[in-house]
Amino acid sequence: MAGDLILITGTTGHLGFRTLVLALEAGYKVRAALRDPSKAQKILNAPSIQRFNHLDSPLTFVTVPDLTIPGAYDDAVRDVTHIIHIASPLPSDQPVAPSDYSSVYVKPAVDGTLNLLESARQHSGPQLQRIVVTSSVVGLVDFATFYSGSAYFTPSARTPFARTPSPELPTEPGADFPVYTVAKAVALNEAEAWMHRHRGGAGDAAVSFDLVHVHPPFILGANELATSVREAISGSNSFVAQMVLGRKSPVPIPGTVVHLDDVAGAHVKALAPGVKVGQKGTRSFVVGGEAKDGVQWEDALKIVKKVFPAEVEQGVLPNDGKQPAVHAGADVKDAEEVLGIKHKGFEEMVRGVVGHVLEVAKAPGQQQELEKVKAELAQAE
Repeated sequence: MAGDLILITGTTGHLGFRTLVLALEAGYKVRAALRDPSKAQKILNAPSIQRFNHLDSPLTFVTVPDLTIPGAYDDAVRDVTHIIHIASPLPSDQPVAPSDYSSVYVKPAVDGTLNLLESARQHSGPQLQRIVVTSSVVGLVDFATFYSGSAYFTPSARTPFARTPSPELPTEPGADFPVYTVAKAVALNEAEAWMHRHRGGAGDAAVSFDLVHVHPPFILGANELATSVREAISGSNSFVAQMVLGRKSPVPIPGTVVHLDDVAGAHVKALAPGVKVGQKGTRSFVVGGEAKDGVQWEDALKIVKKVFPAEVEQGVLPNDGKQPAVHAGADVKDAEEVLGIKHKGFEEMVRGVVGHVLEVAKAPGQQQELEKVKAELAQAE
């Protein structure tokens, strides 16, 4: 309920920051967990946060340096009524060595979630009602299915990955995304297994709070904390932004997308007491715009030509890239009917991503950086 204190992790990230903003707008008080306390000022300086500076301490911070350590969240969870756990490693443009796949992707995703659940069980108190965790549609199907052209994501789908014995991981370089899909599946399965044990437990082992997972596909939307061109075209926004700036990728990507506001809103709306869970204390929601058949990435070029005609004509936006798509669908009925999400369409996603790139490019030095990025992308595959 509005006025309650909630803990949110991952608030310096694309999704985490937007979820923080929407939680404050909904009237919650927020304790934001940061690995690096020096990043608090960047959050406080953001225009969306400065609107709340006149209120009575609606936002505070707590430092959690290493989420993989047991007890890492012991202090962070005290006195909160709800928790939104978003912090988890994502693949980046800098691939990791195969020998580090487990420590970089699997361990933080799995142990970070289980450590949070244990801290909540032992130290949160009886007022804790619900924990909402960011999963992914790739936690629901395996990597091969995700790219098969026939993937369909449902809230009840699961893959048989488990932490014990350790899941078999790829050994070749550049397999970061396949490893990420394993990490999300293991984290989901292990968290639900933990809940099913403790929800029916007795004495100190029992918990009264419940667990909700939100499963987004690729998230598109302006990242307010991205203040440079390179930051604005990174992450899942890259599939649209880099194509519009001239990148011609030959690699098909599933056209499964969601607007940033919709997935952030789903996390906040899932806190409501009217959102019921099953007897075992768990529930999943799949979110996604254009969910029936997904999108064709290259339709973004048509949208950009319509929405930003002057920038295309002047060559600011080359708008001549390539990005093949693979079909993927999703069942978002529960998110729409239970959470009340009215999913935004692909045009609004593209408008937000590209509009933000153009806005960031107005900052000192960023126009030159934009031209440099365009030259690099024109040569990239």
